[in-house]
Amino acid sequence: MIPEEDLKTSLNISMTSLGCSPLRLHGVKDRVSYGKSGRLCPCQKAANKISRLLSIAQSDVDEVSESVECVSCND
Repeated sequence: MIPEEDLKTSLNISMTSLGCSPLRLHGVKDRVSYGKSGRLCPCQKAANKISRLLSIAQSDVDEVSESVECVSCND
């Protein structure tokens, strides 16, 4: 099991490397809302970077595929 402080440090390194604010645990009144908004920033930043690197519209990256993965494919 990973100690809570190590988990927080790892998460904050990932978030700041994407350009998001690190997670704070003290002084947060509504932790559920704070957690949901904290989850959105890394997703949005990552989608932006992926779309820029692939030279595609970010809306294409944001779309969730409904297709089932092919079991026989190796890609």
